[in-house]
Amino acid sequence: MLLVGLWTFNLNAQTFTTSGTWTVPPGVTSVLVNVWGAGGGGGGGFNGCSAQGLGSGGGGGGFAQSTISVTPGDVYTITVGAGGAAGAYNANGGAGGSSSLSGPGGTVAASGGGLGLGGGACGTVAGGAGGAGTTGTILFSGGSGSSGIHTGSSATGVSGKGGGGAGSGSNGTTPPNTCAGAGTGGTGTYPG
Repeated sequence: MLLVGLWTFNLNAQTFTTSGTWTVPPGVTSVLVNVWGAGGGGGGGFNGCSAQGLGSGGGGGGFAQSTISVTPGDVYTITVGAGGAAGAYNANGGAGGSSSLSGPGGTVAASGGGLGLGGGACGTVAGGAGGAGTTGTILFSGGSGSSGIHTGSSATGVSGKGGGGAGSGSNGTTPPNTCAGAGTGGTGTYPG
């Protein structure tokens, strides 16, 4: 997701949920840009082990923010990353897509979270890495997904949980490798 604040005599904001272009309106000379990378998809389970093989969680997306100087009429390219697909049976999930705003005044970008692994290894599989704010003045990272834990018993295996997405004020968290718990998103306020 991408949020662009237009600074004129009052604050106007535009939110972009699909990729495309944006033309700087008349009278606008700077914009506050907030960018979030998409979360990674969790891995699929597997039942070909002595007990179930459990997929790991996908990583949370990163966050980047920057104020950039712009010129009315300039065109900026907006890329909104898609969330990673969930893993099918015994398959890895998909990586989360990166998001960015790029043009003559600069680039603000954040990477998506890493994919969760499928449970076909019949062992513990690592969670996806958290995405990161890659270009901007304020950068935060998403939490990593937790591991899919195969203990040899279907009663004690643990499916991985997704990592928390980064916020505009802090990193996302990595969930514990227990039945209870989930990653939490980062904190923040708008604007900035």
